[in-house]
Parts: sequence; structure tokens; C-alpha cells
Amino acid sequence: MIKAGVAILTVLIAVTLFYNTLDGDRLTVYDVRNQGFIDYEDLKDRLPAHKLFLIGEEHGNFRHHQLQVDIIEHIHAHVGLDRIVMEMLYPEQQIYIDRVYQDDIRQGFDASYIPFLMNWRREIWPWHFYQEVVETAVKHRIPLVHGNISEFEPVYSHNQDSIENADDIETLETLSALIAEAHKGLDLRQRSNQSRAYAHTAVDRKLSQNITRDLAGEGLVLAGHSHIRNDTGVGKLLAGHDRVVSIGMLSAEKMDRDYGEQPFDYVIVTFSSLKEYVITHYLRRFA
Repeated sequence: MIKAGVAILTVLIAVTLFYNTLDGDRLTVYDVRNQGFIDYEDLKDRLPAHKLFLIGEEHGNFRHHQLQVDIIEHIHAHVGLDRIVMEMLYPEQQIYIDRVYQDDIRQGFDASYIPFLMNWRREIWPWHFYQEVVETAVKHRIPLVHGNISEFEPVYSHNQDSIENADDIETLETLSALIAEAHKGLDLRQRSNQSRAYAHTAVDRKLSQNITRDLAGEGLVLAGHSHIRNDTGVGKLLAGHDRVVSIGMLSAEKMDRDYGEQPFDYVIVTFSSLKEYVITHYLRRFA
């Protein structure tokens, strides 16, 4: 009996690893609304039923960017995408971004020119993390739209009361800590806690405005997971729109709460360690 149980568990582990592995990385997907685990392929199968896709990331996690490309390809193949709005793009870049899609530029096009043509902000967003995402959008002629605010605009001009009147944010320090963690390793321009909070909510609103403005078909937002949250971010701002889905991407070691408490519709958790994956995944899934 014991041997049979061990054998069954071994098979379950092998099968789950096979179906939850993408290019060698372990990942698991949790349906927050229905409080249950699902397979990654099941998540992708559900996506075409939606219109607005909010896809999060840890900015410095290369695996998350690979998953974003896979999701973009899947949505594009099934329902198409009218635009992708990125936190990493700024208003000053839009004229250069649009130029990349013009036919006279695309003749004899070399993808290696993209970051130069777009004036990509390498000093803030390392190109190697976003290269495949941007090249995929350009390849399929999916328009890229800025989702960040101009660095020349005072952040206080964007919804000055959004922090002061936000009854769902416990303290300014809590939001500031969330921002700092989400942007670890990136240049935050040495802003104060209050300035970071104002800028963060201003970006939330910019992302929301630019994904919904004159949108006839489907649109996708790419941003840090702190921006797409359903409780304080774009997910909350778009709560009145139909067929919105938010997908947070987190690494297991950075999860600050249980699966069912995550502020997204779905959460994809990536594991850097096979041991961590097996223990965490099976204890929570089959306990």
C-alpha cells in the first residue's frame, strides 16, 4: 500500500511538472476568484473570452517576460489585439514608436534597430528584458502605446486627491513599500514616499485611459504587478468595464500572502527551485 502510494505520488509529480513547465521553469496558476489551482494551458484557453487583459510582472524577472510573450502570441492568434499599453513607454516616445510601424521604415527592417528608433529608455528599463515583447508586437503590427507619464510633468498634477482620498490604502508608507519592492533594481529617481505614491497612481490612471480610449477590439496592458491590482490599481479603475481580466506574476520567494488573497483574478507563481516547487505546490494543492 505504501509503495503504491509513493508510486502514485511520483506519477502525479512527474505529470504536473510536465504540464506546469515552460522552458524548464516550474510554475503554478491559481484562479483567485474560484479559489483553486488550474493548469497554465487552461488559463490561456480562458483568455479569448475577455477583452481587456492586465498582465503584471516583476520587472527584473526574465521568466515573466517570456510568459508575457507566450500570452500575447496566444491572444493574438485567437482574437487579435488592437493595442498593447506598456508602463515602460513614455509620451515623449510615442511619435518614434508610431514611426516604427510605417511601411517606409519597415522595408529592409532590422529588429536590432527597434530600441534606437523608439528611443527606448535603457537606463530605466533594461532592453534585454523587454526585447522579445516589443519585437513580438512589431512583428504582428500590434500598436504599442505609452502607459507612463511624462517626466516633465509634475506628478501632483495627476489626480492630486487620489492618494489623500483613497480609503483602500492603509498608509502612504505601505504603498511606498509596495512600489519600492515592485521596482527593485530600477531607477526611481530618488523620489520621496509621497511623490512616488502620486506618480504611481498617475501611471495607473494613464494606463487605464490609454487602454480604453477609442478601443474597438481587444487591448492588453503590460505593467508591474503593483499597477494592475484589483484593489488599488488599474484593475480597480476598470472595474466598470466588461470582460476585464488581471493576471499577476510573482516569484514564490516574493509572495507576501497566500494564493487566495492575491489582488488579481489569476496569479502565476514561478519557482526558481524544484524542491520549493514540489513542496509548496503539493502541500497547498493536495493538503
